[in-house]
Amino acid sequence: MSTLAPTTALIHIEIEENTDYNLKINYTEPSTGLPVDLTGYEAELYVDASMGDSGSLMTLTTAVDGGITLTGVNGEVTVTIAAYVTNGLGMFRGFYSLYLISPSPDFIRSKISKGFFTVSPSVLGGTPSWTPGAPSSPLGYSG
Repeated sequence: MSTLAPTTALIHIEIEENTDYNLKINYTEPSTGLPVDLTGYEAELYVDASMGDSGSLMTLTTAVDGGITLTGVNGEVTVTIAAYVTNGLGMFRGFYSLYLISPSPDFIRSKISKGFFTVSPSVLGGTPSWTPGAPSSPLGYSG
């Protein structure tokens, strides 16, 4: 098993409210460039409104439907945030941290990514009030 390198990638996450978001990180060994085998690892992502918050606004994990998928030998970490998760947030700017937790018996927790977590309000603010091909204006959206 490979030891995780002590590097933390700075990646800013920017999401439009009510849209799906995917982030894929290929976690590699810096000295060789080869993928780190993440078999048996777990992952957690925490979103906080400000640095040092005691409670997180959002938590994603590798639990079933938890939002994070690890692809073992390929070293891939995929974070998926469904549209409904950002529904109602409007404009939000906070911070996130993404951790990998090594398998038993060590359970070493390593931060692999961090950055701003920004949600911008949906431009449309609702569903279209027109049907494609209809004579009404395609800019007429209802909120």
